[in-house]
Amino acid sequence: MTVIRFRRGNKADIPALAPSGMPLWCEDTKQLYLGTGDDVHLIGENNNIAGDLVSYSVNSGNVDNNGYADLISKVSDTSVSFKVGGIYTNMGITFPNGNVYIISSIPNITNLSENGTYIFIVQEDSLVLQEDGTYSATVTALSSNITEDNILPTVTVDGDLALLINQRPLKPYFRQNSGWIEKQFLKIGQVQKLSGLLGTPISYAFNGYAIVEKAVPAAYTTLIDFYHNIGCEIISTLELICLSADKGYQPGQKATWFHVLPDGNNREINNHFLETKLFSRYRTSTTAGVGEDQIRVMPANGNGEVDGINYTKWKLRITSYRSF
Repeated sequence: MTVIRFRRGNKADIPALAPSGMPLWCEDTKQLYLGTGDDVHLIGENNNIAGDLVSYSVNSGNVDNNGYADLISKVSDTSVSFKVGGIYTNMGITFPNGNVYIISSIPNITNLSENGTYIFIVQEDSLVLQEDGTYSATVTALSSNITEDNILPTVTVDGDLALLINQRPLKPYFRQNSGWIEKQFLKIGQVQKLSGLLGTPISYAFNGYAIVEKAVPAAYTTLIDFYHNIGCEIISTLELICLSADKGYQPGQKATWFHVLPDGNNREINNHFLETKLFSRYRTSTTAGVGEDQIRVMPANGNGEVDGINYTKWKLRITSYRSF
């Protein structure tokens, strides 16, 4: 009997490219990749009948000056508008079943009267075909639960949504009359209302990515938590984004390679943080006065340092990619 064994190892050691058709097995994550000649492609996850478009996602649309999704605007404390079509770029979406649509208009939402978090969803059965082949869409502001898991939730109320992520294609469900019915939907963003005041709407990143921004912690022992989806993976360098002018940086500018000088200015630890793109915090009593937290920024070439920057003038940006 002939035994065929794939090239195998840990995911961290997978090559950037492999010959076309070469299978590569990750023993630690149980994932299979296939060489294309130009790179390697993950098999069995985030694949759908829409080809390279990730299902259950907005795939394209209006972006801000930094290239990030910018689809929703606050109009008042009870209403939002959508930057879709007209003077803005049309929005491309793919539902869980792989059906792809180009959206050219979305009416405003005007009834955000209650406090809480609203998630904006598009349902496939709300789309209306236009003469030019694009679609208009009606967006629903959902204040009930959306569950993304391997099983349907058991504690529910009518109006809840759920997505089974252990099937291909993904299976979306709507809770109606105390039962689950299959219904195609996807999320495009959210907004929070507190004490009658509507916050700044958030547009979800394109194609299964999530971009989370956090305040730089002021204490050495502070942990930074962020959530995306089950099994999500951080896929980019942590970014340090300037909020107000500091050390030659202007608001919106970013320093992507950075780390902190731990107590004792240990170069070996510094290099570890630089190479693995992690970060730490420490409290200094020298650069800016006793008790003021500082971050040290390291240029991408790894040589030299700039003066410590004040944590209150910066924020952290973390990009992750969902597992399904």
